[in-house]
Amino acid sequence: MIEKLPFSVKAPLLSQTQLCEAASIDMTTANNWVARRVLLPTEIGGRQIKGTRLYSVTKAFEGKLIGELVKFHKIPPSDAAKVAEKVVGAGWVGHWTRAFQSGGPYIPSFMLVAWIRGRLAYQQISGDPATGRPDFSSVKAEDVDYFLEHPIIILPLSQLYLGVFNKCSAILSGSDTDTTDEDM
Repeated sequence: MIEKLPFSVKAPLLSQTQLCEAASIDMTTANNWVARRVLLPTEIGGRQIKGTRLYSVTKAFEGKLIGELVKFHKIPPSDAAKVAEKVVGAGWVGHWTRAFQSGGPYIPSFMLVAWIRGRLAYQQISGDPATGRPDFSSVKAEDVDYFLEHPIIILPLSQLYLGVFNKCSAILSGSDTDTTDEDM
């Protein structure tokens, strides 16, 4: 169990260096993504602040998702950003944050991603809380069939978020942050 965080996961608290550490991306990549508007700093007071780049835990998770899709699956950053925005907008981050803080149960979540007819298609599915594996019965059969006709990527969203959440918690609490993704 992780003790309750004294901050919101949506608050702009991470420097760009800390974002890079939490999302497992390098500074050059982060700078390129900001310049290309793939991953923007967290808004402060409803607007982008020039010069100061601060990020939230949620933005670090977006960066992690984009990085995974770009590095391991060769998806262009702008398309990967669309997937990340969809995931963050789905409301799971709040559920996972509460569960990880309380040590309580959580619903695992996965994202199916495929190139279909020249476009990136994606569908978020729940996981089985008992096994932590994808539960394809959580979506309509025709939606699953749509994806299974093509090579697919299955992203373990809740596990990726847990890694980012733990790194950000360590960074913001001042603890030792020398962890790897394998430690999560």
